Amino acid sequence: MIISTVISGLLETVVLVAFLSLIPIGLAVFFVALNRSNHNKFLFEKELFEQQAQNQFLKSKVEIQESTLRFISREIHDNIGQVLSILKMNLNLAAARHKDSDLKEAENQLGKVIIDLRKLNKSFHPDYVLKDGLYAAIRNELEIVGSGSGLLVSISLEGDGDFDRGEKEVILLRMIQECIQNVVKHAQATHLDIKIQFLSGQILIGIKDDGVGYNAFDGASDGMGLANLNERSKLLDATLTINSKPGSGTEVFISIKNG
Repeated sequence: MIISTVISGLLETVVLVAFLSLIPIGLAVFFVALNRSNHNKFLFEKELFEQQAQNQFLKSKVEIQESTLRFISREIHDNIGQVLSILKMNLNLAAARHKDSDLKEAENQLGKVIIDLRKLNKSFHPDYVLKDGLYAAIRNELEIVGSGSGLLVSISLEGDGDFDRGEKEVILLRMIQECIQNVVKHAQATHLDIKIQFLSGQILIGIKDDGVGYNAFDGASDGMGLANLNERSKLLDATLTINSKPGSGTEVFISIKNG
C-alpha cells in the first residue's frame, strides 16, 4: 500500500514536471508563430504599399502624358488649324481670281492636310475618345495610319456592348495606339487587322500584322514600347499577351474585365 502510494506520487510528480517543462516550449512555439504571423503581415502590408505606390506613380505618369496631348490638341485646333484654314481660303480666292489650276490643286491638297490634321487632333485629345467611344476612336486611328503608311487596315467587332466610358477607356486606346505605331515603325507589314470581341464580362482585343515579327526572348522588344504597354495594362488590371516569331508577324492580345 505504501509502495503503491509512493509510485503514484512519483508518477504525479513526473507528469507535473513534464507539464511544467512543456510550458516554456509551448510559449516559445506561440511567440515564434506570433512573430512569423506579424512578419507575414508586415511583408503583405509592405507589398501592398509598394503596389499602391507603383500604381499611383503610373497613374500620375499617364495623367501627365494625357495633359501634354491635351495641350498639343489645343494648339493644333487654336493655332495651326486656324492658320491652315485661312491659308486654304486665300488659295481658293487666288485660284478663282487668276483661274489658276495649280493654285486650285494646292488648295485641294491643303484641304486634305486639314482633314488629316483634324483626325490626328481627335487621336490626341481624350475628350474625343470619351465622346465618340472606343470603336470609333480606333477606326479613326486606322484611317490615319492607312492613309499615311500604305498599310491595308481593317477592324471588326463581335458581340454587343461598349467599354465603360472614362479614364480607363482612354488608357486602353493609348495601348492600341502604341501597338499600331509599333507595326508602322518596326513590322514592315502590309496588313494590320484589329478585332474587338465583347464576351461575358470581358473585352478581348486582338491586333495582328503580317510583318517580319521578332524573337520575344532576345530582348528585341525592349525598344518597341513594351514598357508602356505593360505599365498601362497594370493600371487597367488587364492581361497582355504577345505572340511573335521572326517571319511570322505579331499578334497582341489585350484582355480586360468589363462591367
